[in-house]
Order: sequence, then C-alpha cells, then structure tokens
Amino acid sequence: MYKNQTFYSKYKSFDVFQKFQGNYLQSTYSGAIFTILTTIITIYLFLFEFKTYFETKKINRLLVDYSGAEKFDVSLDINLYHLPCSLISFDTRDIIGNDVDLTNSNEIKKFIIDNSGNIQKLNNQNKYLNYTESSNDIENNNFFLFTKELINKKLGCKLIVNFDTVKVPGFFRISIQNYPKTKEKILNEIKNYKFDYTHTLNHLFFGKDKDASIVKEKFKIGNINPLAGLENFDDEKKNLFRYFLNIIPTKYFNENGEHFKIYQYTANINRQEVDSYLSGIIFTFDISPFLIKYSLIKGNFFNNLINMCAIIGGMFTLVGIINGLFINIYRKK
Repeated sequence: MYKNQTFYSKYKSFDVFQKFQGNYLQSTYSGAIFTILTTIITIYLFLFEFKTYFETKKINRLLVDYSGAEKFDVSLDINLYHLPCSLISFDTRDIIGNDVDLTNSNEIKKFIIDNSGNIQKLNNQNKYLNYTESSNDIENNNFFLFTKELINKKLGCKLIVNFDTVKVPGFFRISIQNYPKTKEKILNEIKNYKFDYTHTLNHLFFGKDKDASIVKEKFKIGNINPLAGLENFDDEKKNLFRYFLNIIPTKYFNENGEHFKIYQYTANINRQEVDSYLSGIIFTFDISPFLIKYSLIKGNFFNNLINMCAIIGGMFTLVGIINGLFINIYRKK
C-alpha cells in the first residue's frame, strides 16, 4: 500500500499544471497525464521544426517579364533518316524582320547516317555537305551525283544546329529550298522518289546548355526538353511537319543568389499536305510575356528559433487551459 502511494505521488509530481486549493498548490493525475502528452507532442513538433531548418525549400512565382527583346540560344539535334544530307537547308525568321540562312554557316553541323542512326563517311562529303548551287554546271552535276549516291545507299542526316535569336515570335525551318536545280533533277531522274522527312527529335532546348545541366542536377523541376526522343513519320500525303512552341522564360535562383536562365516550353504538333516544294519541318515559336521564378531558400535560424519557442509556449498554454476546464468539470460533478 505504501509503495502504491509512493508511486502515485511520484506520478502526480509530473504535473506542471498545478492548481491552488486553498493556500496550497495541488498536483493531479489528470495534470500529470496532460503534462506527459504535451511533452511528447512538443518534442515531436520541436524536432520537426528543427529538421525544416536544414531543408531547402523550393518556391516558385509568376512575374511579368520586363527583360525586353534580348537574345537567347537555341540548340537542336535531329535525325532525318531518309533525307539526303547534302540537300538540307536551315533558316530562321522572326516578326521584326530578321531573316537568316544558316545552311552553310558555322552554327550548323551535318553528319551522314544510316537507318539506325549510325554515322557513315563518303568521299567528297566535306565538299558537298555544305555546297551551294552555282552557275558552274560541272560542279552542280558532281553535287547531284553525290546526292544521288546518298539516295541510292538510303542514307540520311544527323543535323545539329546551335544559334541565337531575338526574344520575339518567329520560326526556324528545315527544308531543301536552297537546292531547286538538284531537287528538280532528282525528281526527273529517279522515278517515284519522294523527299521523306521522317525524323527523331533528339534534343530541342532554349537557353545555355551549361545552365540547363545545372538546373537538371540542382533543381530537378521544369519542362526543359519535353520533345526529346520524339519520332515523327512521313506518309504519302502530309509532308509538312509543324511544331507550335510556347516558350516561357524561367529563372532559377540557388541558395547563394546565383541565377540560371533557361526557357521552358510546351509544344503542339500538326501535319499538313502541301506542294513538295514547300515540304519540310517548321518550328514556330511564341514568347510568353510572363517569367517563372524558382528559388531555393534555406531555413532562417532566428525564424526557426521563434517557431520553436512558439511551439513550446503555445502547447503548454493550450493544454493548461484544457486541463483547467477538465478539473473544473470534474469538481462540479
């Protein structure tokens, strides 16, 4: 009996919600129970708040983009499995009148490939992969023979293009428009031949590749390269592929305030039947007037300290009120 009384008296000593009864503070069993429960919950919340201090939060905001018509980089990697590499032209145009033909520029690289995408090499390829039709009939004929060899061997082209453009709506295009003489000669000499734009889009990215790799590794959010690996097959009628891209400027800020700017985008794809001279692949893009801002933010020590103090004080105050009501109701009974 004495041992039980000693146990209960020690048990009641946990009560931090003691009440005055007369001139003395009285500990209760209910107060001890509330104290133990409050302590357990407070420790859990305290540890949870302590853990959040070491976590990095990702915050995103949508803002109006005031950066103006600055330039941004475009990176394209595409496999055209049945189109002769020598005939491929590439040009870009925007709504403010910039019209640039990149076919034979340093921004474009062509690689001859087979149907599996493996790179092949032919004689004179360095000369004729970047050839421009001229008034020299002999050279034009040699170019035609080289192109015909590509067709007979069923070789295609891997096209890699890196260029910059002004941040206004526009388009860039893959076609064979720069070689009308050779094209007509091919259609006349090779019966039932059709220029086939079947392709795989390996990579289409807007912004700097260096920033993209950092964003992928550090932030792991954003729709940076949604068309990677997309395959599109040509058919008998619909010989014009149109990609409609809505580009959204995006800035990523790390914990140290460094920022990386890339351009997310969404895409819709359409195919049309057009005259063979107008066939090709066109990427039409529009620029959103808004800017998405992603930030990585570390926990603030003083904010977390205030929250921890609030947890301790708030929990014991709330439970003290509940315990007081419980005791009053019990005494009235």
